[in-house]
Order: sequence, then C-alpha cells, then structure tokens
Amino acid sequence: MDNIKFLFYLCRIETTMREAHYPIIIDTIMNRRTVLSMVLVGLLGFAQAQNNSNDMRMAPQFARVLTDADSDQAQSLFELMEQLCQEYSIDRDRLYNTGQSMGGMFALSTNIARPDMFAASYLVACQWDTKEFYKFAKKPMWIVVAEGDPKAYPGMQEGCKAWAAAGAKIAEAQWDGSHLTDAYAEDVAKLRAEDANIRFVHFKLGTVKSSEFGGPAKEHMATWPVAYRIAGIRDWLFEQRRSSRADSQ
Repeated sequence: MDNIKFLFYLCRIETTMREAHYPIIIDTIMNRRTVLSMVLVGLLGFAQAQNNSNDMRMAPQFARVLTDADSDQAQSLFELMEQLCQEYSIDRDRLYNTGQSMGGMFALSTNIARPDMFAASYLVACQWDTKEFYKFAKKPMWIVVAEGDPKAYPGMQEGCKAWAAAGAKIAEAQWDGSHLTDAYAEDVAKLRAEDANIRFVHFKLGTVKSSEFGGPAKEHMATWPVAYRIAGIRDWLFEQRRSSRADSQ
C-alpha cells in the first residue's frame, strides 16, 4: 500500500464503548492547497451541525489530482479503509463518501470502481464522465451545485439523465443559496418526501455569494461552505444504510 496522509476524527464515545459500531464518512482531499477548506468546510462543518457526534471522519490527502479510481493511490485508499474497519468499531453498512470540486469527482470515480462500498454519497459542486454512471444508479445520493457553476451544473444535469436512463428515481429542486443554513429545514423536508434515491439541488443563479471568492469560479467555490452546513442533508446521509436502502431513502 502506498503511503497516504490522512486526517482521522475519532468520535468521543469510541474510547469508552468499543462494542458499539459507528458510521464513517470519507472526505477526499486532492492536494495541499485545498486541505484547509476541505477540513473546515467538510469535516468540521458537519461536526458543527451535529452537536453529539457519534461518527468518525477520515480525510485522505493525495499529493496529486486523481482522475481514475483504479489508480494506485485510489487502491491504497480502499486498503486503508479496510484497515480502519478492522482496527476500529466502524459499521461497514454505514460507510459514506463526500467531496467538493475535484474531491467530488473522485467520490464519483470511487462509486464507479466500488459501487457497493458506500451506503450513500454527498456530492458538492462536482461532475464526472457519465458513461459508467449506470453502475451506481440505485445508490442514495444528494447533490448540491450552483446554477452559476459553469461545469458542475451542466455536468450534473447530464449525470441525472444518465442515472435516470439506468433506472434511478430523481427528485430535483431549485433553492435560494443565500439563506442561513437553518433556513433550509423545510426545503430538505420537501425533497426527502419525494420518492427518489437521488436528490439534485441547484442554487438559483446569483444567490450563492461570498466575499472570499471571485472570478468565473466564484459560485463554484462559494457553494462549498453553504452545502456542508445544511444539517438536514447531514442527517439524511447518516440515516442511509447499505443493507436497507429501500427503507431509508
């Protein structure tokens, strides 16, 4: 196995309740430049939304951009996950993956390579070649992009077409990206009520704003902190189980 740097958040009660089993979410870090944003927005953003956190989080850091889930580093990630499952009280039916931008691309790629590994995926501001999307069309997924994102929005529109053609049930909604995160509870509830395994949210053009980002990719990058702080999506994700998808969609 190649060496992989990774951040590993171990839930508080793990140290006193080894007999229990907890979910783990894998958040991909593609290079050093994105480490800070991935950790703060992804891992810690979820932690802020979940006060009593009984889950684990692992963020592998790759030295280069990965475009193939069959690459050596990707295979090393799968081996690392197997090692963690053996060493810690991890529920194998509650493995989740998430990622934003290139990390989301890799999450899609790992779903192609190992379609049955993850119980569900949370995909933020990303897109990927759709030709093999049929392999995981029945997986529970929640997708969030901005309409002003020049690649992720049209890419995920094509992705949903590919999944639908392979038998997926898709629920789609346009949300206002300028809300405070606690204002999305009603929007989340409406989309959860739909009979679907894929939920596709796009923030209305021009509503995702940030003083931190500019240029053509501003809506792409400004989507990240909003998406990862929506508690209802986090709750939905952790309810999914690989062995009982039909009961938890």
